[in-house]
This record gives sequence, structure tokens and C-alpha cells, in this order.
Amino acid sequence: MSELRVLTERMVAHPSDSHTMERYLATGGYEAAKASIGRTRDDLVDLVKESGLIGRGGAGFSAGMKWSFMAPARPAYLVVNGDESE
Repeated sequence: MSELRVLTERMVAHPSDSHTMERYLATGGYEAAKASIGRTRDDLVDLVKESGLIGRGGAGFSAGMKWSFMAPARPAYLVVNGDESE
């Protein structure tokens, strides 16, 4: 089974302008962020659970499960580190 390289697909397909905002938007950039607007926190957590996304820290812990541990009564922030260099 071949690996789906979501993050580098745009760079390989469009090497001359893959770094521009125009190319990013033309190839679907921010579509997932737009789709999340208006959804509840629980909807987003359920979506991540259904996706089967797991952490890469070695334990293979469910990202959706981890997100579900957020306290319900206070503001919640999602901070993403997109450069683990692993």
C-alpha cells in the first residue's frame, strides 16, 4: 500500500509556485478549516475519532480520544505542531 503524502503533494505537483498563497487556495487550502466553522466542539472531536487519526509518539493513542478529554466548562484552544521532523 502506498503512502498518501498530503502535506507534500502540492509541492511535488506544482514545484514552481507551491509556496504561494494562490496555489495553496487553488489546491484546496483552508477547505477543512472552512468546513469546521459552525460545527460544535463535540462534532469536531467525533469527526477526529471517526477518522482513526492517531499520535505519532509511539503509543498510537487516538487523537480524537485525547481531544475528548478537554474540560467542557472553559474555553478550549487547539495548538498544532506541524513540524515534528520525524
